[in-house]
Amino acid sequence: MSPAAGHEGRRPELDHCLPRGAMPPYPSLDPPRRFVLDPEIAEGDVDGDGVRVARVGGELDYVVTPRLRGDLLDRVDGAATLVLDLSEVTLLSAAAMEMLLAVDVLGTARGCEVRIVAGTRAVRRPLTLTGLDERLRLFDSLDAARRG
Repeated sequence: MSPAAGHEGRRPELDHCLPRGAMPPYPSLDPPRRFVLDPEIAEGDVDGDGVRVARVGGELDYVVTPRLRGDLLDRVDGAATLVLDLSEVTLLSAAAMEMLLAVDVLGTARGCEVRIVAGTRAVRRPLTLTGLDERLRLFDSLDAARRG
């Protein structure tokens, strides 16, 4: 019997611990296949108060954060306030948190206040666990972030 896909690295000596016919949940020895969604960035217009909105969605991991950092830093220029709407983010990695902090620091240095919509658990929890919720300006909704 050949192992099922994803179970090439299974340990047969432990098969007696499983129900008959079940495949063990051991990971493959092959490198994992990653399906990373490029974050989709949609920019709202700058309104009369100089508030620019950037909506970001998908998985923010170490693969996409360098490009995203550059895009967000470009949006800081010429805006009094940049609102990052992370409502559609499904993964916030350590690299993404470092990027958010860098955008906030550089935005402040350029005279732009950065506000982050972090209403979902996928975004709020890592920021809270790392203490970044005390450093960054977080909001539960886009409307609240726009109002400041």
